[in-house]
Amino acid sequence: MSVVQALMQGRKRRSITWSLCKNIWDGDSLPSTHGTSAATRIPALVQAQLGAGALSMVAIGGQTIQDMIDNPTDVDNAFDASKQFNVLFTFAGTNGMIDGPTVQAQRMRRYLRERKEAHPELLIVLGGLIPRYEASAISIDQRNDWMVEYNRIAAASWRTWGADAYVDLRPKGGRFDLPDWSWASFERPETQPIWSSADAADVDTHLSDFGHAYIAPFFTAGARRL
Repeated sequence: MSVVQALMQGRKRRSITWSLCKNIWDGDSLPSTHGTSAATRIPALVQAQLGAGALSMVAIGGQTIQDMIDNPTDVDNAFDASKQFNVLFTFAGTNGMIDGPTVQAQRMRRYLRERKEAHPELLIVLGGLIPRYEASAISIDQRNDWMVEYNRIAAASWRTWGADAYVDLRPKGGRFDLPDWSWASFERPETQPIWSSADAADVDTHLSDFGHAYIAPFFTAGARRL
């Protein structure tokens, strides 16, 4: 069997009617709290783009992957066995990166595996990480180098971790297409509109409405690969 045939066979294994599905979002503040309103944030935009039905938001601002491991009932209580499919969108990892990319990757692997063990029929869409600038115990260069490395590990490993699709938010030619980031990178005309004006001065962490609208189609495309 050719690679193309294998991919097509995999894509034909499910026939998803999105209006009959339950979408669950877990993560931190990026999908959950920043934006003018809930309707302008990534989860609601993905719902509209898919024509999807029920949505549960269990992402929490400031949450780390370890927090998600420690609070499994957030996802478990949102799971609805009456739906055609339950799809878990996971967009997390920027918090806790101070521990380094390998540790973060190990945490995400555990989180995904445990959620899949609890609900084997759960479909999981895993999102990669975007750059971030914020004063912390690690430098901007170190933090974003670590995010690049985490994304490399996730892109190579998501299948064995238990995910059903991986979303690369930094494709070539995209607004985040830089191997490394400095403060000047966040001020480029291509990237500056992505960040929320509600953040403090010299902080680019959260998304503007423009940023949510830019990122949402990546998750929509990932869901359509299920």
